[in-house]
Amino acid sequence: MSCSGTRALCIVLSVVSLSCICESKNWRRVNTTCPRLEQCDCRILQAGATVLCQRVKSDVDLSGELAKLQGTMIRRLTFSNVQVDTLPSSWFRNITVVVLMINYSPVRLIEDQAFFGVKRLKIIEFVKTRFATVPRALSALQQLRDLRIQENFVTTIGNELQSLRTLVTLSFSENQINFIKESAFATLKNLRKLRLQNNRLEYLPPLLFKDLTKLEVVDLHDNRIKTVHDAFQGLPFLKEIYLYGNAITDIDKLAKGDLKSLKILTADNNFMNSILDFGPINIKIETLRLRNCGISYIHPFAFRALEKLTYLDVANNKISHINGSAFHRASGLLYFSGGTNNIISLAGTFSRTRKLLSLNVSYNVIDDVTDAFTQLVVLRKLMLRNNRIKYIRDGTFRNNGNLKYLDLAENRIEWLGKRAFSGLVNLDLLSISDNFLLHLNGSVSHMPQLRILNFSHNAIQTLYGNDFYNDPELTFIYAYGNNLSTIEGAFQTSPKLRSLHIQKNNLKTLPRTSFPASLQRLRILVFDGNPITCDCRMSWLLRMAQHGVQQGSPVCEGPPPLRGRLFHNMTKEDLTRWPTDCFESCACYCYEDDSPEQNIYVNCSNAHLMRIPKYFPKGTRIADFSGNQLERLDDTLVKKAPSIESLILRNNTLSIVEPAVVPDSVRHLNLRNNKLTRLPLDLVEKLNLTSILLAGNPWHCKCEDYAFRQWAEANSYMVQDADEIMCSLQSHTPEAMKPFMKLGQKELCPSATSALLLYGAHVLVFLACALTASTAYLKYKREIKVWLYARGLCSRLQCIKEDDLDDDKLFDVFLSFSSKDSNWAYNELIPKIESHGFSICTYDRNFKGGYLVQDIIHEAVTSSRRILLLLTENFVESEWCRWEFRVAHHRALEDNTNRLIVVLVDEVTSDAVDEELRRYMQVTNFLRWGESHFWDKLLYSLPKKDSQRRLIPSSQEYASSHL
Repeated sequence: MSCSGTRALCIVLSVVSLSCICESKNWRRVNTTCPRLEQCDCRILQAGATVLCQRVKSDVDLSGELAKLQGTMIRRLTFSNVQVDTLPSSWFRNITVVVLMINYSPVRLIEDQAFFGVKRLKIIEFVKTRFATVPRALSALQQLRDLRIQENFVTTIGNELQSLRTLVTLSFSENQINFIKESAFATLKNLRKLRLQNNRLEYLPPLLFKDLTKLEVVDLHDNRIKTVHDAFQGLPFLKEIYLYGNAITDIDKLAKGDLKSLKILTADNNFMNSILDFGPINIKIETLRLRNCGISYIHPFAFRALEKLTYLDVANNKISHINGSAFHRASGLLYFSGGTNNIISLAGTFSRTRKLLSLNVSYNVIDDVTDAFTQLVVLRKLMLRNNRIKYIRDGTFRNNGNLKYLDLAENRIEWLGKRAFSGLVNLDLLSISDNFLLHLNGSVSHMPQLRILNFSHNAIQTLYGNDFYNDPELTFIYAYGNNLSTIEGAFQTSPKLRSLHIQKNNLKTLPRTSFPASLQRLRILVFDGNPITCDCRMSWLLRMAQHGVQQGSPVCEGPPPLRGRLFHNMTKEDLTRWPTDCFESCACYCYEDDSPEQNIYVNCSNAHLMRIPKYFPKGTRIADFSGNQLERLDDTLVKKAPSIESLILRNNTLSIVEPAVVPDSVRHLNLRNNKLTRLPLDLVEKLNLTSILLAGNPWHCKCEDYAFRQWAEANSYMVQDADEIMCSLQSHTPEAMKPFMKLGQKELCPSATSALLLYGAHVLVFLACALTASTAYLKYKREIKVWLYARGLCSRLQCIKEDDLDDDKLFDVFLSFSSKDSNWAYNELIPKIESHGFSICTYDRNFKGGYLVQDIIHEAVTSSRRILLLLTENFVESEWCRWEFRVAHHRALEDNTNRLIVVLVDEVTSDAVDEELRRYMQVTNFLRWGESHFWDKLLYSLPKKDSQRRLIPSSQEYASSHL
């Protein structure tokens, strides 16, 4: 664009440019360097100097410092803790200040001309000063944009602010304001943020905000306001209203208002009984907080118009129910807080809020949550603490795969379904503490992302090896305050376990086998408050303490010599030495193995014992009596050491070891170097041994020992010194000093070999005769039985059995049922029976037309080995079904064989059942569908006979009569 084209515009631009150049020159003359100050601190920043005057003791000193700042461009000037009560008119005459902040100072007065000529001041803040009124001197600040008079003593606001037309932000928070003139803000048309919280306002003039058409934020929380009337009407850009901590009763004025831009409404801690429906104008609300307002009723359409509502908080009220229709059909609600109410049920409440991420309904009276959350597929946080829930059914959270936080603490849960938490594949934290659980029932297994689990303060007695199976990320477990007495294998599959709290339970020991193979991640294992027995099973925990693992301050409950001592003061010797019930000539030790039980090793070797001690420590597993003078064992071991597993008796003078005196628990037995002469076949047959040692005894090697020779050869791995067993010289046989295991029957039993040859021929003759007789019987079996039956011998010999009577029958079972029950019979019963090889006759599969029904029923019954009746209400009502029963019953009486099997499918009243059938059921057993071991009982009642399905003549009349 040229000057010749628009001469007037060029002149305007020239004037503007000249003005800018002049202003720029004036700014260059401003001093942007910091003078040397004694009481204040001055720093140069990119936007100008920042001056901080802190703890100046007199206004004279402060005045001197400000004199040095004359002509300086100050971006921010701060007075903090300065002892000044009046701001004089001379301080700011030749100082350019953008931000003035006076904090924690006793300033109570500003001279009227203090800000004359100050043009660039944009922000003033007075915090913790002593103003009782709005300073009149502020009216000179024509460019002021932000005024903050906070934590002062202002009681009223009149017309002092009317000249501040450029204000954008105004804050009088934490004063003592109890009155605002209706025209106080009439000229502040550019005001966007007004903060009047923490004052004493009880009344808002109806037209107080009428002219604030650009207002966006109003904060009036923590006043004494009782009603809002129409104070907020006509404010098209108002986005946020904070009214919590008042005494407002007419919040419905805002619900039905015309605030079309309102997004946040916070009205907690007021007095309102109900929530009416919002709309139709103010429908852009995104955040709505109505906590602790005494609300007992929510309109069925309360929030239906609020499609953009994302945060709703109605906690700490008296709400008993929220209808699902209260929300928009396409609700965008993300966060809902309804804790501490009287909500009884959640059925249908959240059917429309499918985008919900966080749901808090803790501290209500909800007793069942089954199917309450099926629509909330993206839910991540669910809080149900302190309700009245008694059980969690299988599949309750099946659709909540995105859930990461679940709090069910402080309920009344007594039972968890095995798949109660099935589907929670992303759950990170689960709390089921403070309930009444007796066991976990495997419910917390198969949770691949579970990291924190809290089930403290329940009544759980045992943790099983599969309770945390397939929980690879489990890191923190809180199980304190239960009744745990054993945790065997519980944490083996938790390789990332870092912190375990199991204090205040009934644990006597913590087996190493209950924990993962590697304990490098474990940092906290707190187990104080348990009646622990400080023995060798706890030795590994001493090593863990040495590596810095926190364990609390556990105290030993046993054994008696260690009772009351701190576990951390124990040594390994303290934990392994076991003096309790240890015989004076023996030494007893506790030793570690993979068993969670207490394991005691009793060493009585070379103690000059002539008999077994009369008492042993509980849990004795190994007893060594080698090198003593024992001649015979009594039953002391059986009575006092019944759990012994390894018994060492070598180098004694035992001449016999009777099976009755050795505990059945013995697995390792050492009998070397005694005076035994008979090899102990009866002993090894009684015990479930894994090893035995027998060498060094004077074995006689008689024929009766050949049975042991065979057993030893079959169990060569068990007799560990079999090659060293030698026959004694005292046997006075040719086998003396020969290895026992190399002797055969010929050497051990020479006389038995001759007897075998003598009687062998007679046995062969007898077997040949028996074989000939058996062959003849098999060939003429039927003729023989007929001959016997004709002479009355079969009744005494019982040579004709049911199988003989049924030899020519075509089917195993005739299934009698009403055609109305055919679907059930073909789907539930017939496939299962036929899968076990039984052939079944039914009227619709095996009957052909053209014959009388009575004949068909009779033929079907006589052609089947069993008659199976499905007793239902339909069966009782069918005349032909009852006829089938009579025919079957009479046939069974004729054959003197119980062929009839009754399966009661429905509960049928006794009056409806045929009298003959009712008498039959009273004197015989019948099966109930669904009872325990039903299929085993039914299959046992059926005969086994291979038959192919046959067609039996029948009539169409039969089928129609069963309908």
